[in-house]
Amino acid sequence: MRIMGITESLIKLQDALDASKKAYYVRFGDGDSLMLNKSIKRDNRNKQENTRELRKELHESLNINEPFYLRAASGSYPIEPGMVDGLFAPFYNREDLDVILTQQLDEPTEELFNPILFHYLGVFAPKVLTAFIDRNIRHRSTMFIGSCSKEAMEKFFGKIKYYVETPSGNSYGAIQAFWPQVEKFSSDVDNIILATGQTSKVLAKRLWKINAEVHCIDIGSIVDPLDGKFNTRTCWKMKGREVRSYFNG
Repeated sequence: MRIMGITESLIKLQDALDASKKAYYVRFGDGDSLMLNKSIKRDNRNKQENTRELRKELHESLNINEPFYLRAASGSYPIEPGMVDGLFAPFYNREDLDVILTQQLDEPTEELFNPILFHYLGVFAPKVLTAFIDRNIRHRSTMFIGSCSKEAMEKFFGKIKYYVETPSGNSYGAIQAFWPQVEKFSSDVDNIILATGQTSKVLAKRLWKINAEVHCIDIGSIVDPLDGKFNTRTCWKMKGREVRSYFNG
C-alpha cells in the first residue's frame, strides 16, 4: 500500500470530479487512525470524544472501497519540497500509522490519496488551490458543514447556499441534531464541503450510503486560518497568517 504524492492526488481527484457527479474525497488523519485503534480517548485538536459509535462509523467510512470514494490517509506519504517538522513532514510515527491503517482496512488497498493535499497547496501553491476552487466550487451550488464563519468561507469558496453550523468541538456528539438538515438539502447542491474533524468522515459515509449525487470534499483544517484560527495545528501557527493574507487578498 502506498500513499500518493500531492501532484498525483490532485490530478486523480480532478479526473474523478470531471468523470462523475458523485465523487467523494475523504481524509483520514493521524487522529482518526489513533481513534480507530483505540490509542486515544479524545482527539484534543477537535475536542472529539472517542466512542464506540464513532469508531464504528469511522471504520465503515474507511472501508467504502468504491472508485469514486477517494480515501486519503496519513502515514508514509512522500516528502515534498518545503516540508519540515511541524509543516507537513511525515509524522515520526508514520510507520505505526501504516500498520494501524492496514489492520483497519477490511480489504487490501494498493494506494490511497494524500491527506494534506489542500493544506500543502494552501501554503506552497496557493495559485493552484485557487484554480481548483474556481474550477470546481466557486459559482456552483454549495453546502458547507463546519464551525468556521459563513462570511469567511464565502470569501474562499464563493456563495454558500446551505451553511450547516456544527459545534467547534465534539461535533459527532451533536450529529443527530444537524444530520437531518444535511440529508434534506443534499439533493439541492452540487458540492458539499466538510470541515468538521472526525465527523466529516461519518458525514461522507452517510451521504454516500443515501446515494447523494454530489462532489463531497473533506477540505480539512485549511479553513482554520482563513477564519482567523491559527492555533488549531502547528502548521497554522507557522504559516497560517501567510495563508490568510494571501487568500483574503
